[in-house]
Order: sequence, then structure tokens, then C-alpha cells
Amino acid sequence: MSPSQIQAEDSRLEAERRRTFRGSARVSLDALHFQQYKHRDLDTKHIEYLKGCFRTDRCRRSEARNHIEAEIDQQILDVALRDSNVTARELLTNQPNGCPQLVFPQDFQLECLHGQHRIQAAREFLLPTDKWWTVDLYTSGQ
Repeated sequence: MSPSQIQAEDSRLEAERRRTFRGSARVSLDALHFQQYKHRDLDTKHIEYLKGCFRTDRCRRSEARNHIEAEIDQQILDVALRDSNVTARELLTNQPNGCPQLVFPQDFQLECLHGQHRIQAAREFLLPTDKWWTVDLYTSGQ
């Protein structure tokens, strides 16, 4: 691939990303799912390393560089927004108290694109009443 083709592909992907981005929200760790065939196997040494990082430097779940990206169907997102009493605009704005929390049905699984080690470490490290992560939401199938 030539440099101009690579640049054109990068531009196309960035435009797609902007088109499908719906915003950021706090989501329960229970709702986050990673399809095993799309992701590498969990590495317990890496999980322990991350838990050590959480102990010494905190989780920093709200920092953009630590967000997890996930795909969601627009209709499911609309229901979650309604059930959580959150507007679509709130997902896109920086709130002084952080991202809004989205609540999903108990058995719902939000398909995450990366971050399975970080989430597993958080499941093991965080207190039961504090098990959430910031997720950047992108619509799927459009």
C-alpha cells in the first residue's frame, strides 16, 4: 500500500469513527463482554500487573486514554438512555462530575472492542459497590 493509500484509509476510518461515536458513559463491569474468538486469552500475570498499577496509581477510569470502546445497537442505546434518564447529548458533553451512568438489563452484554485485561483486573480489584468503567460507545450495523 502506498503512503497516499494509507493516508486515505486512515482518513476514511477516522470519518467512520466520528460518524458512529455516540459518547461516553459509566457502565457496570457486569455488562461488559469480550468475545473470546476476537481477543487473546487472559494472561493472569498481566492482570496481576494491572492490579498493582491500580493499587499504586489508582484505576483512573475517567481518563480518556483508559476508556474502553464498545459497539452498541442504536435501538438498545435508546432504551438504555431512557431507562437511565440520560440524554444523548449528555453522553457527548464533559460533565463536571464525570460521564453519566448507563444502566442496562441484568443479562445484557455490551460488546467491547479491547481492554479485557483491564476489566478483569478491575473486577478483581474494585469494591463490589464501585464496579464500573468508562466506555466510549459506537453504534454498530450502520
